[in-house]
Amino acid sequence: MAERNAATRLIKSYSEDGMKRWKRQTNYGKRSYVESFFSRLKQTFGFNFRNKSEINRGKELLLKCYLLNQFTDIGMAKFEMAT
Repeated sequence: MAERNAATRLIKSYSEDGMKRWKRQTNYGKRSYVESFFSRLKQTFGFNFRNKSEINRGKELLLKCYLLNQFTDIGMAKFEMAT
């Protein structure tokens, strides 16, 4: 509870943009990005590894991450501001 109180005091001391500034300083929200990445990885390729050895599992994971990044690059929508 003491940590929460200290964080609340710190946020209030930053004035109007306190929450944004606190989130930037503490890297708040990084966990959700990591969780969404692994969720997308599991949905795309499945939960299990096909290889039995640890070395090959590492290679398989790197390959899956590379492919997922390629899929993301290909499928990212291009947005334009409409005025």
